[in-house]
Amino acid sequence: VDTARDINRLPVSTRTIRARGLSDSDIPSLARLQELRGLDFSGGMAAKEAKITDNGLEQLAKLNLPHLDTMLLGWCAHITDVGLEQISRIQMIQPSFRRSRFHFLRISRGSQVRHDNRWLGRRGA
Repeated sequence: VDTARDINRLPVSTRTIRARGLSDSDIPSLARLQELRGLDFSGGMAAKEAKITDNGLEQLAKLNLPHLDTMLLGWCAHITDVGLEQISRIQMIQPSFRRSRFHFLRISRGSQVRHDNRWLGRRGA
């Protein structure tokens, strides 16, 4: 999906989406997808640059997505440690970092965020 309009066309029962083209301003539209389990911002990296930034992750952290347990943020050039801290506030997700660079960032329930050899604690947990 690339826009809020694309998200609004999806069935509310949608469980996973590839959202590489989704901009920060469109993130709130994800709230209608209450069955959403997986968000992929890394797929399609050869075709286009990810639009999501730290601000988009802050908005995402405020949404009530009770089943969200996996988020892929590989090759998202506009995500920094600030954005990763926002993700740690999502109730259902504890992010994990699989490599020392963003290229392999995968966020899943039951793990933690690590970026540049620093572990980011999970707030409110």
